[in-house]
Amino acid sequence: MITGVAEKLDAYYAALERLGLTDEQITSRDAHPAVDAMPRWQRIVLAPLAASGIALYALPYFIPRLIARRWDPDAVSTIKLGASLIVYPLWAAGLVAGSLVLLPLPLSLVGVAVVLVSPFAALRWLDAWNQRAASVTSDQLGRLARLRAIARTAIDEARQKLPG
Repeated sequence: MITGVAEKLDAYYAALERLGLTDEQITSRDAHPAVDAMPRWQRIVLAPLAASGIALYALPYFIPRLIARRWDPDAVSTIKLGASLIVYPLWAAGLVAGSLVLLPLPLSLVGVAVVLVSPFAALRWLDAWNQRAASVTSDQLGRLARLRAIARTAIDEARQKLPG
């Protein structure tokens, strides 16, 4: 009984994985797997600024995690937030100061702009990258729906056979 249910569930989740989707994307009325979070042209335009943001802010990204490791597991999120509110502004101030001191005047202003804007571009780009949708055809969606229904039926049938 359990093996049969597991096989049906495994088939459904394997199909989801092949298409790069989650069960929530299939079942949610708000999320449609065929819609991209950000159009490709916007990702391409943002890519250079996002790359600089990722490069400039990679190190301070890990500092709050390192700080939070020393605390109670229940307080990790709060500690990360507090550390981030200190680390990121100090890091950005250092980058701005470095741009103003190390670069000649016209480039220093561009450097300051990149320092201040690039982390937002990086966040937007990474969010879009993580939420990007696979190109899914209606046939594939139909197959997923059938596999999901088969798995759910197997679960329901197994529940009915349980004592109690």
